[in-house]
Amino acid sequence: MQPYFCKRIISVAEKYAIIVALCFLVVPYSSFADDAVMVPKMPEVVKKLASASKEISSRTIIKAANLKEYSTIILPELKSLIERSGFEIQAASKLRYRWRYDDLWEKTSDTPLADDLLLKDGSLKELVPMKRGYLFGDWQQLLQQQQEDLGQKARKIMWNIESVRWSQPYSEAEFRLVRNKKENKIAEFSGSLTRVYTRAVNPADRSIQLFREKLSFQTPAVLNGLSFLTLRFFGPDEDMLWEYSPAIKKVRQLTGSNRTDPLVGSYVSLDDLFVWSGKQEQIKVSGDLKLQSLLSPFYTLDMTRAIKDQANKGCVIINIKEGQESPISEATSSLFYDEKTTIQPSSVLMADAATFVPRFLWRVSLLSRDPYSLYGRQVLYVDVYSMLPVLKVVYDRAGRLWKLVAGFAGLALDIDSKIRFPFYSDIFVYDFQKHDSSLMSFRNFRYCSRLPQNVSLESLTPTGLAPQVAQHQEEPNPINDNFAQNGDGNNTNL
Repeated sequence: MQPYFCKRIISVAEKYAIIVALCFLVVPYSSFADDAVMVPKMPEVVKKLASASKEISSRTIIKAANLKEYSTIILPELKSLIERSGFEIQAASKLRYRWRYDDLWEKTSDTPLADDLLLKDGSLKELVPMKRGYLFGDWQQLLQQQQEDLGQKARKIMWNIESVRWSQPYSEAEFRLVRNKKENKIAEFSGSLTRVYTRAVNPADRSIQLFREKLSFQTPAVLNGLSFLTLRFFGPDEDMLWEYSPAIKKVRQLTGSNRTDPLVGSYVSLDDLFVWSGKQEQIKVSGDLKLQSLLSPFYTLDMTRAIKDQANKGCVIINIKEGQESPISEATSSLFYDEKTTIQPSSVLMADAATFVPRFLWRVSLLSRDPYSLYGRQVLYVDVYSMLPVLKVVYDRAGRLWKLVAGFAGLALDIDSKIRFPFYSDIFVYDFQKHDSSLMSFRNFRYCSRLPQNVSLESLTPTGLAPQVAQHQEEPNPINDNFAQNGDGNNTNL
């Protein structure tokens, strides 16, 4: 029998052997910022990009002439756009801040939802509390998980995207939607977008409702009042969608499939909002999950300030406006084109203030389960740090390349509370089949942990879509009649 100290020596030796072996395994890897989890290194070409230091404001312009030099870190569909259209992007080596949210967010993310609550079809086994933070843990936890089923890990990433959004229980913003039209002119629309996660603003709500979303147009005058209302639930049931038309002064019910239809002749759909706004249970996630390093669109290299809304407790305002980029200040945004110049109908609507930055992205492939959806396969690229979708490639039902969607993300800081808020300044959509593009720009974001004083859930119902002087329904509809009861949690049978 071996003495105890001999066993102890053998045990220590084994530990050192394991450590040495691990060191050899991670040689091609480096830590993600200052964290311990190992991830692939950024390609060497990243070093050629312009410095992101505060003293240097230059950018690297990537165009057809030097595209080959940076091709390894550019999404193939974006590379194709640059080659064919003469489109240029500006890039920098990194952001000037480290993307993280806040202490409460990280505390919630440290206790992710149990794996057995995520079913194979992508749905959740039971209703979950809508807390601030990642539902299935942060990127470090996901990288550490040794799951053979990559599809299951991809589904966790998709639900993390959703939990980032319900971490801002109430959100609203003004938007400006621009598209090309004939005779070298552009068509411009404006309106507002509101989304509320009802169980997040009211934890006592036990309904199966996920969110209510209302998109309304204000200009041009002929479209003033045109509105779309979406009601989304946990579970397999499709979205409920209504439209108010000022032309016929009626509210009519559509199908959830209509969320992939283009808005007012543009190339943006409701499912393109925030890059991806599809329904979790209506997609099939494939198991070819990949981690890639690609140039990703950002609103600015600096963090932005979130200003407390003095009129509404629990609300902050992120004021996105045209102007010059500045660190920890009011957000700034400008469209990619010069409004004073003539725009060719086939040109790409792009922006001069935004910058592409190399980031690690999850590549997630999605297939629609809805046979009536215009979207076939979608390839989504999700920022590893933020869990925000930043790029999306859409194929039609015939498998043909259709769209490239890019979301220019930013992070705003409330200096007093130290809470940080993610947002998108612009959503860019390019249609490869029509060789044309649209740009949706946001400003005056308001995020709230509760409903603002001037907002009621009644305004986010089918009857609330129409102006008070013109409330009409095409025909009696029992679903619409019971909407308020079902939506507010007094009846969970819907």
